[in-house]
Amino acid sequence: MREIKVKIKDGKKKQESSMGNIFNAPSFHRKFAIFKILMVWIAVFICNGSFAQESQAGKPTPPSAPLIKEADKTLKAETFKPEVKGDRIISGNKSLQIKDDGQLCLFSGDGRKPVKIDFGFKTTGDVYASIHDGKDASSSYDKASQTFTLTANYPMDKPKAGSQKYFKATQKVTLATDGIIHVIVTRDFPESDKQCFQKAYVWLCWEDSRHGEKVLSGGKECTVSNIEGKDYWWFAEAHKSGEEIEFFPNRPEESFKLIPKDFDLLLVHSKGAPEKARLSVDITRDPGKGDSISYDLDIRNAVAEQTNK
Repeated sequence: MREIKVKIKDGKKKQESSMGNIFNAPSFHRKFAIFKILMVWIAVFICNGSFAQESQAGKPTPPSAPLIKEADKTLKAETFKPEVKGDRIISGNKSLQIKDDGQLCLFSGDGRKPVKIDFGFKTTGDVYASIHDGKDASSSYDKASQTFTLTANYPMDKPKAGSQKYFKATQKVTLATDGIIHVIVTRDFPESDKQCFQKAYVWLCWEDSRHGEKVLSGGKECTVSNIEGKDYWWFAEAHKSGEEIEFFPNRPEESFKLIPKDFDLLLVHSKGAPEKARLSVDITRDPGKGDSISYDLDIRNAVAEQTNK
């Protein structure tokens, strides 16, 4: 077999490398030499691949983008025992605020606007005295009876030459031992002017849309909706005293019950454009039927938020 000599130019020790000319060698030797070369190449390839894998394994890999998963929230309906805290009656996620002017605001803790409950009066000459028209108001809270009391003077007529007549009205909000909230509004009209009194009223108003929500009244289920360009009224003259109305029974985080007591007429209606129907409830008491208008609120069924991790 012929030798191929390689001479090192830098003067160092000569290296000699011998390789047979496999193309000129006999067939057996040529095949054997090719096999040896292939085996060397395979070995080198495997070694290089292992080294590359080790190199990659040694390198710190950047953290993958975190998988953002919002915690599951389960709304669990429970029956709570309401309690007074400050100017509010708290029951689970719900709270009824009793403001200094007598307005009641029912919050559900879900970020939506509260249900506002006002009272007012109408006298002759189409004079409406709203809850916000009270003068010389005084409010107090009796811990023993868990009662919030508001007393104020309300205009009986329009101002005349700097003078105006007033009458006294009182609202009491009591948290009973069974958790029901009793509300009663009593007017004290002067005997000489009683003929001027036309009606007392209480109304509940939702400021945001309640389109598609459910209301149970008198054993019937209604859906809050509207007719193009018109108010949609549900007349409930036959509604009986003590018969409850349940709002949003399929939404325990917002549902509550209204139980009218002393009243003559109850109207449930919605107004506004379709898909944006706002809900209102009007409760009225006519003259000669008594000096008070009353109702109960039941907010005992509320929810507790639990986070599943």
